[in-house]
Amino acid sequence: MERFRISIFDGRGFGEPARQLFHVAGVSFEDIRVSFEELMPGKQRESWLEMKKKTPFGRLPVLTMGGLELAQSAAINRYLAKKFGYAGRNSEE
Repeated sequence: MERFRISIFDGRGFGEPARQLFHVAGVSFEDIRVSFEELMPGKQRESWLEMKKKTPFGRLPVLTMGGLELAQSAAINRYLAKKFGYAGRNSEE
């Protein structure tokens, strides 16, 4: 079974639909959260700064599965919807 990890900011933002898709599909995943306090000027912890360097565009959300990293919330949501069977059978659906 694939192991999924989603890295998002701690709040309801662009990464939230991906989290909801995991829950609706009943698929377990690792939920990595970056707190907003880590983003404030002068208070950026090294963990976020190091993580930012490793993300595809220096931004979140990022979905990691196996050796594949997928960035950008719309791409992540499309991928998960198709993978879990929520995308519809054709364009009209």
